[in-house]
Amino acid sequence: MPDEGKITASRVLQVVVPIASVMIALASLFIGLSSRRKELTCVFLGTEKLVSVSNNFAPDLSVQYRGQPVASLTKMNYVLRNSGAVAVRGTDVVEPLELGYPGATKILNANVDKTHPSDFSFTFCPERHRCSIS
Repeated sequence: MPDEGKITASRVLQVVVPIASVMIALASLFIGLSSRRKELTCVFLGTEKLVSVSNNFAPDLSVQYRGQPVASLTKMNYVLRNSGAVAVRGTDVVEPLELGYPGATKILNANVDKTHPSDFSFTFCPERHRCSIS
């Protein structure tokens, strides 16, 4: 009977192994559930300066877009992509995603090169300095 009070390696393993296996099972469940998330990410690809008019160069030179004078014209490129592990459908977008710009920024035009799937819509509100994707 003197062995009853001793902690042996086999007794430690009898306790540690079930606890470790439950922890591993919970961790794999958590990782599996988190990898099935739906997530959209907006990536700014950069700018491309198209026009820059300086009065010092040619005072008589002016550039206009739809009747509005343009001193500087820059093209900004963005990609909205699915960074999750599950396909994002149009019905998954609960509220429109918006790109907003500071008040000093004047957006002359905005367009979408392509969408996949094609049921996503794009709206451009120049007066609010916003572009919405829904």
